[in-house]
Amino acid sequence: MRTQEELSFEAAVALAQDVDAMQTWFESYWEMVDPNTRIRRCRVDRIRLRSGARMVVQYAVDVSDASQLVERTLTVTGCIHATKSAEQIVAKMIKDDSWSDLLSACGPGLPRVFAIPFMNMLVQIFPIDRRLPGLARIYPQLPEYAQQQLAEKQHDSRWREQPVTSECVRYRSGLNAVLRYSLEQTASGGDHAVYAKVYSSAEESEAAFAFLHQLDRQTKDLGLRCSRPICGWPEFAAMVLASATGNTLETELQRSHGLDALERTTDTLANLATSSVRIDPVHASPDQAACLQRSLKQLKRIGSDRLPEIHQLEAWIRYPASALAATHRDLKLEHIYLDESQITFIDCDSFSMADPVIDVAMLAARVLAFGQRQRVETTLTNHRINTLVARYFAQVPTAWQSRWAVHFAGALLEIAVGYYGRQETDWHSTVNFLIDQAVAAQQADGQATGIYLS
Repeated sequence: MRTQEELSFEAAVALAQDVDAMQTWFESYWEMVDPNTRIRRCRVDRIRLRSGARMVVQYAVDVSDASQLVERTLTVTGCIHATKSAEQIVAKMIKDDSWSDLLSACGPGLPRVFAIPFMNMLVQIFPIDRRLPGLARIYPQLPEYAQQQLAEKQHDSRWREQPVTSECVRYRSGLNAVLRYSLEQTASGGDHAVYAKVYSSAEESEAAFAFLHQLDRQTKDLGLRCSRPICGWPEFAAMVLASATGNTLETELQRSHGLDALERTTDTLANLATSSVRIDPVHASPDQAACLQRSLKQLKRIGSDRLPEIHQLEAWIRYPASALAATHRDLKLEHIYLDESQITFIDCDSFSMADPVIDVAMLAARVLAFGQRQRVETTLTNHRINTLVARYFAQVPTAWQSRWAVHFAGALLEIAVGYYGRQETDWHSTVNFLIDQAVAAQQADGQATGIYLS
């Protein structure tokens, strides 16, 4: 039960998003428990609100030591529950032997987990994450026997004999983390790196490892590789993946030959959609309608001034039944790597048998958002998308084109929510732009031509 001194869940959620107020609180707390640490800046990196019952805010907090000029950035996660007690969660973690060992290993200074009672907020400092218990065990230091396993799997003794550099390349508190391990650059050129993806349980990591083996076997004959797995680390609820080769599609779109890279990606998607690849997903993914409803719920909260358009789109978008094909379902420009001989898709956990038009619609929506945020000439962005759409539908059954408009609009709305969640710079204007484009897709629905933008 909450005391009268505690804020309501709604008030705590509002305060958690007030960066100035949170920086002031962190400063006073830091000064009390670790006087040698000074806070220089606090900013919000990511926000996740689930069904009005739980909110997660990731802060990037720049700090420095009073005796040193060097600054470092801490990832600080605040989790507010509508019902659970943050203080009880902290007490339970401290009493748990597995956590107490990790927490004590952090040494004196700022606690790695604590509660803000009046907000009922659980605060964790990366890499401590109670929902990802293996994370702190393999970051920043990789255990010796894990290095030994990498040396065996990679047939390279340097993984055992040389220092291994670690870096966190993605972290979503309570969901997953991706770590990069690398050896020093060699005279022959290039560094040697692998990636570890950390999950919430050993069962989840083992299922993902088996699934990626299945997926990689079936897609490599298409000139496509999908997050090639190297080995599993079930004791850390993690698996190790090979490094993708080449450049991301995002990088290629910033170059003069970006259209060539986009055409290669489009051809690969068409080949995948019409192939005989059949997969059993690692978990039952929510269908596209459920994903859209979740996004719309968020949009109504963050884009309250656009409610008429959002309600109109909600009433219009109805995903029709379709033949199922192997579909990535989470394509981002940075998830696609291209080299001279092949294309690699990463972050393949959402791969499932679904309507393949989802992928091409998501790719087009990402290209459109990229153009808007990078201030690419509108005519160039439109040409890229028109080429993508025409090229894809020339290679797949004609009937699929009737599903294009609703999937494109749905993709635009889904990624609009993503820009808010990641607190991207000037996310307000991006969200409004993407809603405008979804409305335009609705207005263009039913046109005879496959060309959408002009």
